[in-house]
Amino acid sequence: MQKKKTLAIVVFIFGIAGSSCSSGTPLTSTKTNASSLIDVDKVPAFVPNDDYGRGLWESTKQVYALRQFRPAWLAQGIVGSSADAALRVLEDAPSEGLKPEDFGVGDLRRLQESVKTSGNAGAQNEFDTHLTYALVRYVSQLCLGRIDPRAVDPQWPQVQSNCDVSRIVNDAAEGNTVARLADQLSPKIPEFQGLRSSLKRYREIAAVPPGSELPGTLALLGDLPNPSDGSAPSRKELNEAIRHFQKRNGLEPDGRLGKKTMDALNVPIAQRIEQIEINMDRMRWIAPRLESRHIRVNIPGFQLAVHDGDQVPLEMRAIVGSTESPTPVLDDAMEYLVFSPYWNIPLSIATKEFLPKIQMDLSYLKRENLEVVRVLKDKVEVVDPSKINWHKESDLGGYQLRQKPGATNALGLVKFIFPNGYDVYLHDTPSGNLFDRLTRTLSHGCVRVERPAELAGYLLQDQPEWTPELIAEAMHAEKEKRVPLKMPMPIHLLYWTAWTDSEGILQFRDDVYGYDQKQRELGSGTIPLPAAYAPNVDMHKVGTRIVAYASNLHRQGGLSD
Repeated sequence: MQKKKTLAIVVFIFGIAGSSCSSGTPLTSTKTNASSLIDVDKVPAFVPNDDYGRGLWESTKQVYALRQFRPAWLAQGIVGSSADAALRVLEDAPSEGLKPEDFGVGDLRRLQESVKTSGNAGAQNEFDTHLTYALVRYVSQLCLGRIDPRAVDPQWPQVQSNCDVSRIVNDAAEGNTVARLADQLSPKIPEFQGLRSSLKRYREIAAVPPGSELPGTLALLGDLPNPSDGSAPSRKELNEAIRHFQKRNGLEPDGRLGKKTMDALNVPIAQRIEQIEINMDRMRWIAPRLESRHIRVNIPGFQLAVHDGDQVPLEMRAIVGSTESPTPVLDDAMEYLVFSPYWNIPLSIATKEFLPKIQMDLSYLKRENLEVVRVLKDKVEVVDPSKINWHKESDLGGYQLRQKPGATNALGLVKFIFPNGYDVYLHDTPSGNLFDRLTRTLSHGCVRVERPAELAGYLLQDQPEWTPELIAEAMHAEKEKRVPLKMPMPIHLLYWTAWTDSEGILQFRDDVYGYDQKQRELGSGTIPLPAAYAPNVDMHKVGTRIVAYASNLHRQGGLSD
C-alpha cells in the first residue's frame, strides 16, 4: 500500500459480500478488502475551518487509525444499535451541562435516515465520520470543558488533562459503552456531582408551569419541605424556608423579604441553569489539578477551605480583592509563613493612598507605624523622613514605605506565602469586623483570612515544636520571623459562583468580577479554542487531553420569629 494510504485514503463503499476487514488485518491494497474502509483524506464540510475544528478532525482520524479504518457505527452499510446509543448520548448532552447543537445532532439524525433509505456510499461515509467527530468533540468537552479558560481571562491556568480522546472514543465504539462516557469522564469531586444532580432538578423545575405563590416557589427550589398532609406552611416554617434560601444565596438570613432576597428569588430558572452549566465547566478545568490535600479559596464565595482527602478539616471566611484590584485565579504552592510581618507597601498604593496624607502631615508616618527605607545591595537602611522633600517627585525615587510589625499592621500578625507573579498571598488583618460583611471584595488583591492562627497551626502540624502557644508568641513578637513549611501546600484560588456544599446544598453567589457574563457570551457563539488544540500539536500524543415563580411573590416582610 502506498504511504499516503496509511491514513486510509480509501473509497468508502458498502454492500460487497466478503469485503470487511478484521481488526487485526493490515491494509495492503486499495483494491482488496477496501469496501468497508473509511475515507479520511478530505476534511468534510461539517468540520469548522479553524484550529479547533482541525484539531478535532485530527483526533477523529486517529480514531480510525486505531481501528485500521474500519467504520465505527455501521456494518455492511447498516446503521447499528451502537449508533443509536451514541446519538442518544449526544441528545442527552444537556444533562452534562453541554449543548447538543455543538455536536450537530440534528444533522446526524437526518444523515442517519438518508443512510437507511438510500444506501449511498457517500452518505454512509459522512454519517460514520460525522458521528465519530461528534463523539470526539463530546469527549473533549467532558474532559476539557466547552470553553478555554484563557478565553475568559488570558492569565487563568491552562486546562491539564490526560484524557486520550481518540482512544476513549474508539474503546467506547468497540465495547458499545458510549452511554458510560459521562460517568467515566466526569470530575469525581463532590461539588461537580452535586451540580450535576442540581442541574437535573432545575431542568425539572423549568418544565413546571410557573406559579406565583411564595410557598410553592420555595418548595420547588428545595427550601421549604412539602407537608405530607398538603397543608399550608406555618409562619415559622415559611420564615425558616426564607432563611434557608438566603443562606444558600449568600444573603443575610433574617427571614425577611427585602430587596436583595426578592432579587434572588426573581432570578429566572433558565439563568440559574446556565450558571450551573458555567460552573460545571470550571470544575472540569480544575478537577485534574486538585491534589488530595490542598487549600481552596473560592473568590466569589469569600471562603477558604482546607481539603484533606474527603475531609474538610478547616473552613473560614475570607476577604478578597475589589473589582478594581481583583484577586487572581491561580494554582500555586504555599512555601512559608511569616510571623509578625512587615508590610512592604507597593509603590502604587504608597503613591495613591499614603503620599497625600504624608504631604499634609509628616506625623502621619509615626501614627500609622510606618517607616521609610532604602535598599542598598541587599541591605535595608531606615531613612529619616524629615530629610526627604515629600513634595518634590524627583526626590522620592529609591525610597519605600513599610509598616512595622504589630497589632495595627495591615497584614495582621502572620502572612502565608506562595510566590507568584501577582505578588498576592494570604494574611491576617486587624480589621476583623469586616468578615461580618456579606460582600467582602475589600482588599488590594491579597486574601485576608478569618482565623489565621488556626491555619498556621494546621500548616505546621508536622512540625511539633510549633505549639499553639509558640505560634501565638511568634505572632505577637513584633519581630519578623520566617518559617518554611516542610512540605509545600498546594493552593488554588478559584472562581465558583455555583456549587454544592459539604451537606449537598446548592449554593449560588454573585458574579463579583463579571466572569460568568464573559463565559456566557463566549458560550453562546463559536466555541473558543481549548488549550489542548493549539496549532501544530500532535493531538494523539497530547491526549486530546426562577423564570416566573417569584415574579408575583406576595411581599411578606416581617416574617421574623
